[in-house]
Amino acid sequence: MTDLTLLLWLVLAHVLGDFYLQPQRWVDERNRRHSQSVWLPVHALLHALLACAVVWLYGMASHAIAATFLMMFLSHYLTDLAKSYRPPHLKWLVLDQLFHLFWLVVIWLVITQNHTLALVAQLGLWLNPRILVVALAYLLVFKPASVMVATLLGKWHLDFEAVTDLNVSEESKDSHTLASAGEYIGYIERGLIVTFLLSNQLAAVGFVLAAKSVFRFGDLKDRHDRKFTEYVMIGTFASMAIAFVIGLLARLAIQH
Repeated sequence: MTDLTLLLWLVLAHVLGDFYLQPQRWVDERNRRHSQSVWLPVHALLHALLACAVVWLYGMASHAIAATFLMMFLSHYLTDLAKSYRPPHLKWLVLDQLFHLFWLVVIWLVITQNHTLALVAQLGLWLNPRILVVALAYLLVFKPASVMVATLLGKWHLDFEAVTDLNVSEESKDSHTLASAGEYIGYIERGLIVTFLLSNQLAAVGFVLAAKSVFRFGDLKDRHDRKFTEYVMIGTFASMAIAFVIGLLARLAIQH
């Protein structure tokens, strides 16, 4: 196995330990009792043992296994302890996983005696123009696209509440809808369109449009409001048009 294979195995062990071998009652007890939690050190110990098993199967020396155990246990315990004081929001989950990934890379660098500059050089090889184009396309269809749609719809703010995405509209005034749900629906919708365009699955793009139309049909039918219908259609087509343009431009850039 190569050194990169070892890192991938460490990440795989982390995913198993954090999402498949951790019962929900461990998480609830940790969030309730924090440093007094019984299952927090057990969870950290499980991760340390999984990482050590990977390092041992890789054929590393005993001092590397000991270093892996110590660093993995401490880093995972402290990171999860800090997360237990935060609300269960997506941003804290992502930040928690990024910290875990950071420490996995540190452990990998230590036990394989790789220099940090060598890792940076390897990452530079991975970040070729095609990957950068794809990353830029996804970044553009999320928040910037929402801002563009909201700006377009803003001229009708006297008739409808200004929204951050086309899907919010009257939903933000409806107590039966989720907060910011429309914004995230727009993110997913445009992300799927770009994904299907980059993978040359044009028929799947039609499926996204059809699904959106089905779910929106009920709202438009119940309102019996032509102005609201026009408002929603403008936002929907503007959102999808932006995703189409960005996806097609990214696809042309990758091909050439």
